[in-house]
Amino acid sequence: AHAIARRVLARLRNDASGPGFGASIGIAMAPAGSLLTAEQLIRTADMAMYRAKEAGGDRVADETGASSALPGR
Repeated sequence: AHAIARRVLARLRNDASGPGFGASIGIAMAPAGSLLTAEQLIRTADMAMYRAKEAGGDRVADETGASSALPGR
């Protein structure tokens, strides 16, 4: 999930159609058979997104607290 999100961030930054911009992306995952509801996953992803913003934005964060940013920002 992090690899895909980082590709999205890179694409947003390097969009040739205009000035690039950044985004903060939160990731939440549930193992197969999990009893988590869609609402719980969305809430968890939302909290991760705000952690990404607090860490400086233009990065990806997940529910474990791990985050990553693209070089150069």
